[in-house]
This record gives sequence, C-alpha cells and structure tokens, in this order.
Amino acid sequence: MRISLGTMTLVSSLIACNNPPSAPTSQTPSVVAVQGVTVDSHSRVILVWDDQLTTNGLLIASGIRSDGRNRFGQATNSFNEYEGDFCGVRGFIYDQKTESGNLEVDPDTYYGSSMGTACGSRRTMSFYLSGQSAAPTNAAPHILGSPIWQLAPGEVRVQPQRFGMQLVISCGELDFDSQYAGASNVRETRLADGVDASGAAVRRWRIESQGNHYAACVKMQTNGKFVDSGLRYYLPFGVTVTQVRYPYPTFP
Repeated sequence: MRISLGTMTLVSSLIACNNPPSAPTSQTPSVVAVQGVTVDSHSRVILVWDDQLTTNGLLIASGIRSDGRNRFGQATNSFNEYEGDFCGVRGFIYDQKTESGNLEVDPDTYYGSSMGTACGSRRTMSFYLSGQSAAPTNAAPHILGSPIWQLAPGEVRVQPQRFGMQLVISCGELDFDSQYAGASNVRETRLADGVDASGAAVRRWRIESQGNHYAACVKMQTNGKFVDSGLRYYLPFGVTVTQVRYPYPTFP
C-alpha cells in the first residue's frame, strides 16, 4: 500500500509512468588469477525470505516475498530460497581486499532459456504494493547496498537499503531510507556463524525492515539524479543471508 508524502493517506493503486527510469548501475566485481586463469572468487550468498515476520510482538505478513521456490527453482522443500549462480541468480558480496563489503543480488541476471528444463521460469519476487488483499507486483529487483561484510559478530546497524525495480513500476527504486520523510531504514544484524558442508565456518546475517516499514518511491531523472516521488509503500520484510565460500557451486 502507498501513501502521499503530504498527508500519508493510503491510496489503492500505483500511478503509471510513461518513461520509467532504469535500475541503478552496479559495480563490476574484481577477480583474481588462480594458476594463470582469471576467476571470480567473491563469496556467493543464499537468501531465504520470510513469508511472515514478527514486529512489535505481532506476526504480520511480509510485503516483499519470494516466488515460493527453492534455489533449484522448484516449489519443494526450502521454499523462498535463492542462491548466487543458481538458476540465473546473481548474488554475491564485495568481500575482497579494499572493497565495500556490499551485498548485491538480482534474481534473474544470468537466466537463459537453456535453464528452463532444470530451473523452470526465471526467478522473481513479489511486492505487495497495494496491501495483502490485492495481487502483488512481480519483479526481479536489483538489490543494492547493505555493506554486510563490515559487520562484526553480533553487531547491529540501522541503515538504508535500495531495491532497483527494473522498469516494472514507476519507481526507479524503492528505498528504505530515513532521509525521505515517512520512510525508515532497515536493520542489519551479524548472526552467529554457521558451518557449510565442508565443515568451514560461514558468515550469516539478518536484514529486516524496522521503524514504520515504509519504503520511499524515488524516480530517476534524465540527468541521473533521483527525485522523491512523494509516494510511500508499506513493505515489511525479513531475509536471512548466508555466505557461500569460494569455490562455490553452480546450477545448472
């Protein structure tokens, strides 16, 4: 659901835009040479999105959800899961020396028609922009920001989080960012480390909406600057992120 900035009055549908802006541009991850071959050794990630989350002691439905499939693209076991380099998902951390530590995710960057047999259709996510009673908007958001690699064990930060909306709606981005009146930052927590199948420790994080759970709709101008549209969307969400160490698996 969305509200106007001046009155914060709920409205029922998204205003159409004839020229929706492009999604934000990402960095290009650095690579290293291993035995003379250039490889990308950045950690990949597994993300598991919540269907429901608890806020202020109440269990509420998430406003941002997965497509209900596992990392192999199947609607069985481990629902709501995405993994970098599985079924076309781009998901990694800028965790190399001197890099930002940012998380970057896009559900369908690498998807190709040849993956259809193994993975099904391309991966997307659901945004309940007009509330839980209305049909969601399906998109493959470009999720940027979140310097999760910088967090020490147990550390918690409250900071902005961006969802690039890939021309699907009139917002160039949905920004959880308190610089926009009526919107809130997200909370990021470094969880206790887990252990992967090889017995190696892997880092884990929790990213979730907080405050009033509203994101700002911002639009990109022709000069590349983002402008606040005044619209706000109530989009509570929660996701758990787990590091996948190099050498990481791929599928298919």
